[in-house]
Amino acid sequence: MQDRRLFGTTIYKCRRTFLRLHLRFPEVAPPEPLYYQLNANENRVFSHTVERLTRDFTYARYSPLAYYQGERAEADARAVVQWILDGTLQ
Repeated sequence: MQDRRLFGTTIYKCRRTFLRLHLRFPEVAPPEPLYYQLNANENRVFSHTVERLTRDFTYARYSPLAYYQGERAEADARAVVQWILDGTLQ
């Protein structure tokens, strides 16, 4: 029950922050499946990579702004979004 309340509070804070900063998510088209024909070597590499990702990784945090070198105003808006997502995904 506490997790549900925490999630609701987080969503409320995210929504408030987005409205205050006039941020919004872009409209996107529904995804379309892509099918690939892999040769034997590509299939081996792909299978090995998926196995390593699903078996060996236990946690990773995507933090692109740690390396961002663009304009600061844009980086600041992105930092807010990343901060919100970091707190939501913990």
